[in-house]
Amino acid sequence: MLSKLYIENIAVIERVEIEFSKGLNVLTGETGAGKSILLDSISAVLGERTSRDLIRTGEQTACVTAEFTDIGKSVTDMLEGLGIETEDGVLMLSRELSLTGRGGFRINGRPTSGSILRELGSKLINIHGQHDNQALLDQASHLRYIDLMTDGGLIEEFSALYGEYTQAQEEFSKFCIDVSTKQRRVDLLNYRVAEIEDADLSVGELAQLLDKRRMYQNFERIANGLCEADACLYGDENSSGGVGEIATASEILCDMEDLYPQILPISKRFLNILYELKDAASELHEMSYNMEYDPSALEEIENRIELLKKIVKKYGSEEAALRFLRKAKQELSDLENFEEHNVMLEEKRDKALEAALAAAKKLSLQRQKAAQDFCDRVGRELSYLDMPYVSLSAFFEEKELSSDGVDKAEFLISVNPGEAPRPLVKVASGGELSRIMLAIKNVLSEKDDIDTLIFDEIDTGISGRAAQKVGEKLLETSRSRQLICVTHLAQIAACADNHLYIEKNIENGRTCTNVTSLEREGRVRELARINGGGSLTEAMLLSAQELLDISRGKKADN
Repeated sequence: MLSKLYIENIAVIERVEIEFSKGLNVLTGETGAGKSILLDSISAVLGERTSRDLIRTGEQTACVTAEFTDIGKSVTDMLEGLGIETEDGVLMLSRELSLTGRGGFRINGRPTSGSILRELGSKLINIHGQHDNQALLDQASHLRYIDLMTDGGLIEEFSALYGEYTQAQEEFSKFCIDVSTKQRRVDLLNYRVAEIEDADLSVGELAQLLDKRRMYQNFERIANGLCEADACLYGDENSSGGVGEIATASEILCDMEDLYPQILPISKRFLNILYELKDAASELHEMSYNMEYDPSALEEIENRIELLKKIVKKYGSEEAALRFLRKAKQELSDLENFEEHNVMLEEKRDKALEAALAAAKKLSLQRQKAAQDFCDRVGRELSYLDMPYVSLSAFFEEKELSSDGVDKAEFLISVNPGEAPRPLVKVASGGELSRIMLAIKNVLSEKDDIDTLIFDEIDTGISGRAAQKVGEKLLETSRSRQLICVTHLAQIAACADNHLYIEKNIENGRTCTNVTSLEREGRVRELARINGGGSLTEAMLLSAQELLDISRGKKADN
């Protein structure tokens, strides 16, 4: 569960630390006090995308840190897979925002990525925002709710088979071309195959030719340089050359070895140098002697380079051209056996389609069974939420095979006995949608092990007895997991195990938001404020106290 939340420099929050408890945590406060900022901060520390606009005006950075305790098995397993250890079952997530855009994510102090933090966050907290009620009006979301009630095995099986079918269909469509198109393709492939084969490519040839052309273009300079170097080594009519001079020096040193033994190491080094120099000079002389210049060879090299550059420009590289050649020959082979290959691909496509359809129909049967159970359980929840005559049903219609199967599903409700079920979007009011979504969330929550649920204004459009029932249902749900609820209704706030009051003040000329955990007296005054709004009277305080006492009795019963 979420035990602590530390926020610094987020919007109007300069610095605040909030402690959450087990059970039902309720957040109340005036409109605009900063309740939504707290939820934005929680979303941020769970790795969700956020804006640098959240950073408090005048600050360069902001940070959010969340502490979790009693984490579940799925979270522990993921942490073990990441090689992250926890001490006494405590998990710390942190997120830093920066105006430079170089924020950071950490798990127990260890840097991580936003995607990993999002995956981990999805196992820790489920946030139900006001937009979820509107999503309930989108028919496309109804099938997803039903799928959450299945065991998932058939969905995975269908997805795999549908993937095989789409791949087979793509292969078949790509190959299934008319005769004229086929002939054009054959002609094009034959032309390109001949183009590459005639070029007689070999990897690295272009680089070698470019080096050879550079040598021919600088032939005179190279030849003169070799001759000059050869003359320096072997001498001319005016000198004996470097080889002769070093040979003479070596002979003199050898003659001195008996007279001056200390000269022996140097004498040997000179002798070794002489041998090495003679070898190099011999190679250089031979290279100079064999230098030839053929103008026609340069022309051939230029033509060859031009051809190879054309090929490289067209295909990317010599290696890419050779790869294309292999693929083109294979495709030509397939096209030569067009009918046979076409039939093979068609049979493969039809077989994959048959398997995907069979899996989709099995999935459809499972969905209809799961939908009936889902609607029955949601109906029981709605009955408790003061909607005893509302019945929910799922209408299925078969459609063409697609990535989600062959089903179109839509939730229908009947608000009063004897009335025919009608689509949610045409019948449900805002208050009814809130309670239906709460009922759905309660049913679906049994299918996961997420320890913390957050409801952002689940009370939209409800009041009176319905509000009391929603509060009781939230209280009941909070006995098996932690709930954090933003509300404007006293009936719901009175049910809280931990009542957090969000207040906006002006400090040193700047707006700051503070969060206070209320004791009994503070709770009574806040409940009276919610109910009355303006100045608090004794009657309002007594009414709030009575509401709190009644709710405390219900908590004791739970």
